Amino acid sequence: ERIGEAVEKGNCIAWIRNSVDDAIRIYRQLQLSKVVATENLLLFHSRFAFHDRQRIESQTLNLFGKQSGAQRAGKVIIATQVIEQSLDIDCDEMISDLAPVDLLIQRAGRLQRHIRDRNGLVKKSGQDERETPVLRILAPEWDDAPRENWLSSAMRNSAYVYPDHGRM
Repeated sequence: ERIGEAVEKGNCIAWIRNSVDDAIRIYRQLQLSKVVATENLLLFHSRFAFHDRQRIESQTLNLFGKQSGAQRAGKVIIATQVIEQSLDIDCDEMISDLAPVDLLIQRAGRLQRHIRDRNGLVKKSGQDERETPVLRILAPEWDDAPRENWLSSAMRNSAYVYPDHGRM
């Protein structure tokens, strides 16, 4: 629902999942729901063959990188940690699975990373003209006294990727 609203506004969105399986699952759900047109939806994770991964990385930088422009409007990338650190991408909105705080900060650094005008074109200086960036964190319902399975009951794959739940 929120992705559809953001796409309608022309925002570009990244959803960073903690596992490849979760990324593939939500990508397929978005395809089937038609909330996002297939040509506006991109999947990027570490299981792609090297050649495919290079092609997708290039496409990601073209759509979400510093030099991207109007073509970034309404685009959605579903990715894993592969876009956390090494790629210079710039999104208007982000959804992130719950992760250790240092990784959430790293992910949030991909929000409005470059100064742009309201149409998404890079500006050399001045104020960013886009709306305030939005970061949503997908997490289990808060519990003041969480049980041992607090994370795994709602986000099984995240619990596997980050077994030290105290860091969350």
